Amino acid sequence: MAVAFRLLGELRVSRDNRPVPIQYPRQRTLLAALLVDLNTVVPTDVLTERVWGTDLPDAPRAALHTYLSRVRKSVGPGVEITQRSGGYLLAADPATVDLHR
Repeated sequence: MAVAFRLLGELRVSRDNRPVPIQYPRQRTLLAALLVDLNTVVPTDVLTERVWGTDLPDAPRAALHTYLSRVRKSVGPGVEITQRSGGYLLAADPATVDLHR
């Protein structure tokens, strides 16, 4: 199954040329934050700042973990989002992301 990401303009995800809905704005923001730094560990504090700015929830790391779980489920198989020391990494072929082509 081929997954493609569009970051230039509105964030869009497709699988086999069919749209993959990422319904919630902060989950979309989180996915975009990982895609910008594709194949690089993004520190947890950088992700929380990108998603919430200065308006952090009560438990930002727990909220981030929940959002990541939902994003993983939405994009489906073939997209690896893993926790690494100090942050998270989205591993994908750069050719699948318009920003990196």
